[in-house]
Amino acid sequence: MTRNSCHVSFGKNSLVNGPVLLDTAIEIKFECFVPHGKIEETANGAFKFSNKCKHKRRKFEFAAVIDFLAIPTNDAVARHDFYMRWGFLYATNEHVECSENQAGFDFFHTELSNLNKQRLDGNLKNTFEFKMSNPDLVNWTVHTFENVDLALPVYNPPNLMTAIYLSWFFGSKELKGMRTCQRHLDFGPKNGCQVYFIPKPKHKIYCCGNCKKAAHEKLNPRQRRRKI
Repeated sequence: MTRNSCHVSFGKNSLVNGPVLLDTAIEIKFECFVPHGKIEETANGAFKFSNKCKHKRRKFEFAAVIDFLAIPTNDAVARHDFYMRWGFLYATNEHVECSENQAGFDFFHTELSNLNKQRLDGNLKNTFEFKMSNPDLVNWTVHTFENVDLALPVYNPPNLMTAIYLSWFFGSKELKGMRTCQRHLDFGPKNGCQVYFIPKPKHKIYCCGNCKKAAHEKLNPRQRRRKI
């Protein structure tokens, strides 16, 4: 994983009397423009800066998809909190003064929530009502995973809404209950780290044994030196 990017993995290497399911990843390069100042809801349901327009940049992460789908319907407070964590859906730069209105936000939220429910129910192939055009492939990049160089396609979404849709489109079918690996939160990217995972058992905080061991060695360097 590189700066300002989100990796989404899908599938497993498999060939059993049918199509090949690929185990691959894409890189989504996008910076969120998060309001850095007070925003207030206007009469048409848009949120606008109370004073001077000012944003701070935050790298896009898959957690934005999970947070977006968790917003209750017609909950202005939760929508405000989402904006303050990830920014406006349609913002393309740091000069955008206000968000989309309530109707625009609710439309995308409702459609993606319905698609996600159908995906979880196994009925996604029967949905044709809502589709977004994914951004064109920009270029390729190479990342090393477990000492193997893999070429990954890179996408540059024009706004947060497209980044969320693209991440959901190629993302896990189990979005609810996902957890971020604690080693990743504490120390950043590492080869072999899944980053997001379904905790089984529910109290599990590391995606795998290697991440748990690596985190323990980082947190307890003296014990590591004694072993050496």
